[in-house]
Amino acid sequence: MKNRKQRSFQPTRFQRRNRQGAALVDFAIAAPLFFALIFTAFEITRVNQLRNTAEIAATEGARRGIIPGASAAECVAVATAEMTAVGTTQFTVAVTPTAIAANTPTVEVSVTVPLDVRNGYFLTNLFAGGRITKSITLERER
Repeated sequence: MKNRKQRSFQPTRFQRRNRQGAALVDFAIAAPLFFALIFTAFEITRVNQLRNTAEIAATEGARRGIIPGASAAECVAVATAEMTAVGTTQFTVAVTPTAIAANTPTVEVSVTVPLDVRNGYFLTNLFAGGRITKSITLERER
């Protein structure tokens, strides 16, 4: 009687053989979902970083343009430096007006970043066709 109780808790050799690949099957099902979630989180974080950097670049470019004696080329240079600091490969900086004169009332700097090129980390098609556009308008100093 004592032997039977001890044997009933131990799986037989046949039961162990049937469960050998269960962990591998569980991993094969769960791993792609887990990695897809991780890579998607990285891409969403990158898009958020690009959005914030585009806003900062537009603001810094406009701040450069409101100073007396500034030029549109200086605005573009400052915005470009901000965007390249985070590794952005393709973007567009537009300054309105294209020629800043002494009597220009406002300066607008617009930064556009396409999301379907190499601006992402892994899943560049996740936001295919998307575009981030940030625009800042500031009054000039007199």
